[in-house]
Amino acid sequence: MAVRIGEFLASDSEPLRPVPTIEQIYHLLSPWHEPFVLNERKMPNDSIDYIYFIREGVYTIFRRTDRFPLFTSQASESRMAIYGLVDAVLDEKIYQIYPETQCKGFRVQSRHLKQFGEHSELWVNISRLVAWFSLYATRRDALINGSLNHYRIIRYHLILLMAIPAETRRTINAQRFITERTRISKSSVLRILYTLEKASVY
Repeated sequence: MAVRIGEFLASDSEPLRPVPTIEQIYHLLSPWHEPFVLNERKMPNDSIDYIYFIREGVYTIFRRTDRFPLFTSQASESRMAIYGLVDAVLDEKIYQIYPETQCKGFRVQSRHLKQFGEHSELWVNISRLVAWFSLYATRRDALINGSLNHYRIIRYHLILLMAIPAETRRTINAQRFITERTRISKSSVLRILYTLEKASVY
């Protein structure tokens, strides 16, 4: 059964990423941007606080307090992602990015947010993005708490895994990848993986 990744994410789990809003925030902050490269499986040095506009790569966002992986996603030229904005707005380090593959794009030091007044276009767009992130987190909580059945949850994470380039994907244990991100038991994950493989539905 052919499944387009974007359609599955949009319809089942991920509220559509507000790419136009991210692009507008990037445009307003672009006078201070600099290129960055995050190497595969290496955490960035966060001695300086940055907002990252990711244009290429697959990455996972972790919660710093307990190292729990919140979600894995993919960025591209047409689907730019953003990381570090919520931390910058709250002035607190809450999340950590982990590059599953090499990630590229542009970054801006968080301190430049202070140059914009609270009624500026930038803060209007930031409010929209934070609202989207809150919805994403709500959907994520529903997923973890079992509001969705295990088959759909595991299939969703398999699709995320398939978005990772083959060379990197071969080094990842599918069962561990799913268990870490869902808290579904190892035995349940293995049973459903076996069923999916046997039926060839993913």
